Amino acid sequence: MPQDTGEQARDRVAREANSLRASLPLDPTGTSIAASALTSDVLNRLATLGGGHLGGVLLIVTPRLMSGVQPLDEAPGRDDQMIVIALRRVAQSIRKGDLVCRVSGNELMCILPGTGPLEARSVGRRLAGDVAGNEFWHADTQMTIACEMGLASRASGAGGYEVAAMIESARRTILK
Repeated sequence: MPQDTGEQARDRVAREANSLRASLPLDPTGTSIAASALTSDVLNRLATLGGGHLGGVLLIVTPRLMSGVQPLDEAPGRDDQMIVIALRRVAQSIRKGDLVCRVSGNELMCILPGTGPLEARSVGRRLAGDVAGNEFWHADTQMTIACEMGLASRASGAGGYEVAAMIESARRTILK
């Protein structure tokens, strides 16, 4: 049986990952997978689909005034509005078969089946660039989105891949 080319393998992984994604519940915004759905079983299945490779990119988004300064106040609804914009932008930009979910207030986790560290870095930079700079209005104030990126190294525990370990691994790379 002939070997898959890189593109054929990616398409196969994408088809199977999309099938799995369709069975997972969405978050309340309807724009991403519910974080609670990313169990070790789901992550391990995605890693198996990707030939043992499972990349992870953590995007941390924050609102900025157009001057680039982060607002000091906690305006009700502003961060939720920003997150929905960021989630929609990431959903438009991710590759076939990749998954995105909101894992905390301003953190988005992108799960990349079949993706090693170098490719994950490239994908992460592109996603962060696609999110950063998006503008929105909130309470008569024009805002923009700032975005930081962290990469999850192979983060597995006794039960295999775990989203909490991937998030912590990615947070450490942001701090460096």
